[in-house]
Amino acid sequence: EGMSYDEVKKTVGGKAKSESDLYAGAKEYVFEGKDGVESGPTVTLLFDNDELSIKYETGLISHEEEAQVEDEDTTTFTESDTKEDKINDLVEKNLKNVTVEEVEVNQDLGTDENGQYIALVHLSFDLKNSLARTKKMIELYSEDLAARIAIEDKSIREITVFWKVPYIDENETLAKISYKRSGEKMRVSEKNFSQPLSY
Repeated sequence: EGMSYDEVKKTVGGKAKSESDLYAGAKEYVFEGKDGVESGPTVTLLFDNDELSIKYETGLISHEEEAQVEDEDTTTFTESDTKEDKINDLVEKNLKNVTVEEVEVNQDLGTDENGQYIALVHLSFDLKNSLARTKKMIELYSEDLAARIAIEDKSIREITVFWKVPYIDENETLAKISYKRSGEKMRVSEKNFSQPLSY
């Protein structure tokens, strides 16, 4: 993160299979993955003023690479940080134009195992954009946050991210995206939008 598009292109190799403008100064590139753990792997890279700000992969990372990502993570926490503090920090450091409204972490009462938790994360996406692009950004940011929480805190078994988008509706929760742990990763279990965001 922080590299220019030209620097990333040298590392990734080849041309992006698609690219699109998100908003002024921001672009998104989607590259095909190679030798992924699932079929059709992709890597999505978001650049803000020609600086890599968000990376997201689908079907590409192996369990060994996940361990390397965990070791290389620069986010550090102290013992006194609560689970809520950790999620707040992950949002603030990694999701641009997003405000944390509330984070709740509760004991998972749906399991017999002790020390298992459910996270409810209420966020606001604050950068005015088209409806279609807003939907894409909400989905991308939710995936990114779920992936980071999955690595950071193995005791969290489920995550639900609630999104408000003030420039569309100040009061209504626009989206609810839920994830359940599947091994080392989080998988989408439910995705609901209160109104259609057409492409």
